[in-house]
Amino acid sequence: MIGDEHATPTDPTEPAATDAAVEAVQALGQQARSAAQSVLETGKAMATLLHADLALAGTASLRALILIGVALALGGSCWLLLMATLVALLQLAGLSWLLALLLAAALSFAGSAAAGWLAVRYFRCAELAASRRQLAKWGLITFKEGT
Repeated sequence: MIGDEHATPTDPTEPAATDAAVEAVQALGQQARSAAQSVLETGKAMATLLHADLALAGTASLRALILIGVALALGGSCWLLLMATLVALLQLAGLSWLLALLLAAALSFAGSAAAGWLAVRYFRCAELAASRRQLAKWGLITFKEGT
């Protein structure tokens, strides 16, 4: 036939080599399927774990927020009682009501300003700056330091 002169002559030992190659490819395919199945099962397990973890975090966060509200209410009433006591003691010490109330208000303002300043500092830690820098390094987002 035309083109047969370019064909490779058949070797009588070739079927054994071909069978070994076929078996090796089949074994490799089976290992690849096993690895893919393992990756799939690992991914499903991770998704289940993440779902459970997020559910736990949500419940814990809600409970923490409720307790923070209770703590704020009790702390606020305690602060009011302490300021009333301070005003009464300052008035007993001879200060006028106006001056005693003004000193209590100044103390409350100073505490409020300090707490606000600290809150702003802590919120800067919640900006995920390191993650945003890494995403910018990968080219996924644009990130400017301090924004």
